Amino acid sequence: MTSLFTNIANTEEQVVLADTIVTSVFMGLVRERLVNGYQVFIGYGGGFDPYEGSQSLGGSKKVDAVDEVFHRDLETLLRRKFSFYADQIVIGASNKWVDTSKGNRSHFPTSSFVITGAQSREQIHKDMSMKAKRLALDCLNSNTYQARNPSPLEVNKERGAYYGVADLNNGQVYGPIATTRQVYRNNSGRWMNPGQGWIFTPTGEIASGSHAAMVDTDDERYIQALGGGMSADDLVVGYCHGMIFAEHICMVSGGGTAYEISMNEQTCKNASCFGCATFMFANGMPPSWMHLGSAESWSPLPEDAGNFAYHAHFNNDRLESVAKSMNNAWTTAVARWMKEGVIYPRNSSKLSSLKSALASKNDREIAYLFLDALTIHGNNDFKRIIGMLE
Repeated sequence: MTSLFTNIANTEEQVVLADTIVTSVFMGLVRERLVNGYQVFIGYGGGFDPYEGSQSLGGSKKVDAVDEVFHRDLETLLRRKFSFYADQIVIGASNKWVDTSKGNRSHFPTSSFVITGAQSREQIHKDMSMKAKRLALDCLNSNTYQARNPSPLEVNKERGAYYGVADLNNGQVYGPIATTRQVYRNNSGRWMNPGQGWIFTPTGEIASGSHAAMVDTDDERYIQALGGGMSADDLVVGYCHGMIFAEHICMVSGGGTAYEISMNEQTCKNASCFGCATFMFANGMPPSWMHLGSAESWSPLPEDAGNFAYHAHFNNDRLESVAKSMNNAWTTAVARWMKEGVIYPRNSSKLSSLKSALASKNDREIAYLFLDALTIHGNNDFKRIIGMLE
């Protein structure tokens, strides 16, 4: 199997194809949710941090005005496309479920929004157990990671809200669970994007996903053996976020609620990225809010036990079988959404090529097109989608 991107050399055409794919998946997902009677919650990525005295910014973080305008434009477009279901579309600042214990902390905390992935048909928030909340607060209050070259005027804690917590029905709690990277090789069917999918820090270094990266996985060790990456041309990397691992642990353990916490001063992201959202919807643990920000090089679960940093705590055969089942549910859903949503980016110059590919590829090959599209970084997802729908 060969990716549709493989034979497209022009980078502008690659971008158009990527935008067409992302828009198709998004519109197919939204349409399905609305038709089935569910509300769709889309939250601002920046969110809102009411904590006063932030070490990093010196005050409350407001929703960016440009971000708000784009979301209002998206709301208008969606309500026009899905006029019969307009009252089911909810777009706004997703700060509804901030941890109310924030004000009781004894020393400077960081952002503490909690994203929920509950076993529910609807997008809901579910309160953490006291045990999980204590873990989350301990993590937030002990997050003292520093940037390599911190400014003397601010404390630069790491970026990203990619720490998962699995709050299990059996009373156990696992976390914090960090993002880890996966390696897709040239026999996987993925597009070997020349950029290889790496995400870079503001200082130009390859991002590991978090300072608490789970480096004791097979693929992370392989990346380290390459000198941290960029030394091989037969691979592309994907980043599996902590929320997805938390949902995996819940499923492996017989049920629970997954959470993601924003453990830093530089983000109030309190809605799941679009990549995570597709996986969460597909597996019956939808995000409390969905975020159309940047799902750069997002990846679903690995399927080998050696790529789960928590494999020592669980039966490895079960880890693998549940991961395969969850990934299969995701591939089936993404393929269905892409096929249903491809009617919406009507003005795309790559629409006919995508439609032809959808008619000839199986579900996994189609889902991999979505992953390939996410390796093309640049515009936020909502800008991609608005550009295709206008």
